[in-house]
Amino acid sequence: MKPFDGTVLAGPRLTEGARRRVAMLRWSGSGLLVAVAFAALAQVMYGGVETDRIALDTLWLCLGACIPATLLVDRFVHTPATEGSIWIVFSTAAVFGILLAFFGITHGLYSRAVLALAFLIETGWLIAGVRLLIRGRVLRLGVCEPEVLSLLSVARQAVESPVTHARAELVPSSDLDLLASLDGVVIDRYSTKDDALRRLISALKLGGVRIYSADHVHELLTGRLSLQQTEDSFLDDSSGTVLYGLLKRGLDLVGSIALLLLAGLPMVVIAIAIRMGSPGPALFRQRRVGAHGRPFEMLKFRTMYLRPESSESEEPESHDVAAGRVTPLGASLRKYRLDELPQLLNVIEGTMSLIGPRPEWTATAGAFFAHIAHYPYRHLVRPGITGWAQVNQGHVSDEADAKLKLEFDLYYVKHMSFALDLVIGIRTVRTVLTGYGAR
Repeated sequence: MKPFDGTVLAGPRLTEGARRRVAMLRWSGSGLLVAVAFAALAQVMYGGVETDRIALDTLWLCLGACIPATLLVDRFVHTPATEGSIWIVFSTAAVFGILLAFFGITHGLYSRAVLALAFLIETGWLIAGVRLLIRGRVLRLGVCEPEVLSLLSVARQAVESPVTHARAELVPSSDLDLLASLDGVVIDRYSTKDDALRRLISALKLGGVRIYSADHVHELLTGRLSLQQTEDSFLDDSSGTVLYGLLKRGLDLVGSIALLLLAGLPMVVIAIAIRMGSPGPALFRQRRVGAHGRPFEMLKFRTMYLRPESSESEEPESHDVAAGRVTPLGASLRKYRLDELPQLLNVIEGTMSLIGPRPEWTATAGAFFAHIAHYPYRHLVRPGITGWAQVNQGHVSDEADAKLKLEFDLYYVKHMSFALDLVIGIRTVRTVLTGYGAR
């Protein structure tokens, strides 16, 4: 390993999150400057004509709307990916929708053609920027500890499909010159290091090379927390802000009531079909573990034939045994998650949220409590009808799946925000439409 003599120092490099933000803001700013220049030229040439003045006024307001649209997309750049670019379309549509509502409320004159064209151009420009600067970029990260290389390699292979924007090439090396040429170096901040490795890390840090912890890169690449790399200290701020909690509870109430109004008639039809299809009630109640470990009764549509010895609940069984008792209607309900609709009542009651870690059956949770050290932390928040693990993993059938699910759940507990909630909501629509992960 070549010693570092301190004679050639590079400037400090941005973190990957900061690099994404700077790159996208530059991209958006350059497009906005070109659009402003075009609008200014059009103003000079056509500003005196009444019909053109309406179009120009609409154009200036659209340019103003591009700024909040860009800032909203900037929030999503730091969350794991959704399917395609729908989150960009949503961001720009939300802002331009507010602008359209403004015109409607004020009865102002505007050009529909200019508004539609500006929306399409802004959306296309942002999608192009994300694909070029974020999804199209492959990070080259140096790794000088074999344990870290093994951890990250195994973690990436465990994910069924990519769930984050970040892609990375892991370069194992202890050569200073090679490591200094990469985008960053990954270390295990919890491991004991010998003096040679400490000198290498300090030389890289002094030379402006960005040092990443293995747990951070694990989150970046997989959308999960590593149980091997997680310290209890990450939970200090895991409950989020008070304002976020209050607003989320309000949105839960508004959203669940609205969904009940929309789904009320289909739910009645489903309940009647269940009663006609097999003996037993349309609903069943099951004890699940809620926020802070408090048990509650969760509602679901019944999807199984009743066992002769019990008509009160569908207690978890082995997957093969349970599959044999699923009714034909129940299979369809499970595939498209329609059996979860009665849980909207749990949301209104306050024992559940629309989005959060799925509640576990009390006996199953007890077993996981005993065997998985970090498992209790997923109960710091209200359980949800849908969650980050559900839209990425699907059904859990054994303890290995449970640990993988826990890594997704803890990622949500640590990073929960309205942006991540919206990502989960969008992906849930895909799950419902495709039946992904059905049991």
